[in-house]
Amino acid sequence: VRERMDQARYAEALAELPAARKAARESGEAALELDADRLEAEIARHLADRERALSAVERGLARAGDARELFPARAALLVQRAIVLRRLGQVEASLRAYAEALVIFRRLGIRRSEAFARNGLGGALVASGDLEDAIIAFRASIQIDRETGDRLRLGRKLSNVGQVLDAR
Repeated sequence: VRERMDQARYAEALAELPAARKAARESGEAALELDADRLEAEIARHLADRERALSAVERGLARAGDARELFPARAALLVQRAIVLRRLGQVEASLRAYAEALVIFRRLGIRRSEAFARNGLGGALVASGDLEDAIIAFRASIQIDRETGDRLRLGRKLSNVGQVLDAR
């Protein structure tokens, strides 16, 4: 599934998802099942099926509940929820989802995921008109990338800060 997604062959990835979901279920690993929900949401989002994306996220979050061992998967689902909600124009709900994901990633020390969520939070803050806090979120994401050596996304994030500064 991931290979098809990386190639932007989302319809094919979606067609392969039931087999991946079945394998996840048979493994007995709840986190893998939640990852299948997250992947479905991501694929549906790329196919502009926001309702399906949101449904997959909500299904995964209901499954995750508040089980501590599933917190990383829950946070990843919350990021997908935030992305979809922002694209649906529900910026305040998106901000809440990002905030919850950030608390989880930060407490668990999952720095790269925290950086990804902070960058998304910055985008949602821009959408809400809060440019100053958006810059703070983008810069915090950049700082984490520098600390973890993740240079892949650094250029895009620096561009985000520049665009917001230019818009002020």
